[in-house]
Order: sequence, then structure tokens, then C-alpha cells
Amino acid sequence: MVDILVPIARVVDVAVVYDDQIPMDMQGQLSGSLRGAKQVSEFAHAVGRDRMPTQPLMVYGPDNGMPILVVGGGVTEAAEMQDLAEEALGKQEENVKKYGRAFDFDDARERNGMIRREDFGQVLSDALQRNADYLKRNQVTDPRGRDMPHMRGA
Repeated sequence: MVDILVPIARVVDVAVVYDDQIPMDMQGQLSGSLRGAKQVSEFAHAVGRDRMPTQPLMVYGPDNGMPILVVGGGVTEAAEMQDLAEEALGKQEENVKKYGRAFDFDDARERNGMIRREDFGQVLSDALQRNADYLKRNQVTDPRGRDMPHMRGA
């Protein structure tokens, strides 16, 4: 005798997808907000695996501070969005183990040619001092410092 198991239904907590985790300024602009791998694994079942959400999905990773936005744009199935979210969560977990946070801002600054975090205070102080010196030298001609050539592109 052969037993056949046929899945009839699956209970999914719909509050997983539509909850109060969505920031006020993004209400109505997201497909949902999820926290952690367990909730992400339920996303496709909650909305329908072949449904193509037009709004992005917000996922909070292991540090609960760096949200991930998975954008489907109405052309990506919910199952694929779930896979992308799970992959992004895995990457964030690796970064938390490696750097102590979900995103390595120091590396991103370096790649984009920006100043290091450690040097920012001194660079800002120098820029403010240059601005003050310029305004002292040009009190009559430019009292508000509107045209400061040394500040362009800074």
C-alpha cells in the first residue's frame, strides 16, 4: 500500500507581510516588511508564488538596522523576490560576522574615493576654518560668502 501526501493548505501569517514595521513615510509604497529569514521564507506563500508585486519588499537583516529593498517592479515573481531576499540576508549575515555590521561603510567610502571616517572631523574643521578666514578677508565685498571659489566641489 502506498501513501500519498497531498498538501491541501498552508497557514501563513499575513501579518508577516503587512505589519507595523513599515516606516510612516513609506506606508503604501511597499509590498511588505519582513524581519529575519523565517518571515522571508513565508513571503512567496503569503502573496502567491507567481504574483508579481509592483512595489518593493523591505527586509530587515540580522542587525535590524540596515534594511534591504528587493524591487520586483511588476516583472519579478514573488518566489524570485523571496530568493533574492534570502541571498541578501545571507550576505548581510556574512558581513555581520566579518565587520560587525551588515554593510561595510568604510570600504564603500574607499571605493568611491571619499575621505576616511577617521579623517572626516579634521577635514570638516579645516573647511570651516577656511570659510571663516575667507569671510574675514572679504567682509565688504561678500558679507555672506556667497561666492566662495575654494568651496566649489567640496
